[in-house]
Amino acid sequence: MSKIAIIDDDELFSGLLKNKIEELYPSWKVNCFTDMPDDFDFDGCLLDIELKGVHEGFEIANKLKQKDLGFPIIFISSHDELVCEGYKYSALRFIRKQYYQKELPEALEALFKILRIRQAYVDVKEDRNNIECRIMINNIQYIYSSGSYLYFLDKDNYLFRKRDSMKNFLEEHPTNLVKCSSGELINPIYIKNVDSKRLEITLKSGRIVKFNKRNIGPIIRTFTLARR
Repeated sequence: MSKIAIIDDDELFSGLLKNKIEELYPSWKVNCFTDMPDDFDFDGCLLDIELKGVHEGFEIANKLKQKDLGFPIIFISSHDELVCEGYKYSALRFIRKQYYQKELPEALEALFKILRIRQAYVDVKEDRNNIECRIMINNIQYIYSSGSYLYFLDKDNYLFRKRDSMKNFLEEHPTNLVKCSSGELINPIYIKNVDSKRLEITLKSGRIVKFNKRNIGPIIRTFTLARR
């Protein structure tokens, strides 16, 4: 069950959103707030930009992204001119209040796909100690194949392995990882820089990964989207 927060000081509008979300996704648990709760523990958020008459929604979005870079946020506003500024905070979507009935279903579908990826996991073994464990795919920054195994480098630079093929892994697991080469995948939210001349990706951990020139388009595109 996914937990969704609506943060908007217009309680009437929050109620309309809540009813529509629960109608479209009855398995989701939706809670409404007029400000960000101290014990915030949700999988996604619909966030009004103009809380308390100012752009406090951007401040809340910044706090959420500092804790979790990939946290999915759907901005809500009555003003079209805030759309571009909203995407600076890596917003998943932007809903205009006056058109919410039209724009909400597509935004929720995008959120559903993201949550499916963020909640996916893979059973692996720790490479050094051979201990079986489970890691969230969203916490993987880099995957590469070697022989009959796949190796997974997580966000804390721990290495895990699984006897599997890249083809089978991609067929069985929802993922937003992008291909570097035929045997390598990378998570765009952990990319620090892309050098298109040297064909190198620098991860935030400092690791450098080479990529094939034919993959430069998808890599640049996903990197740009992840930075917004």
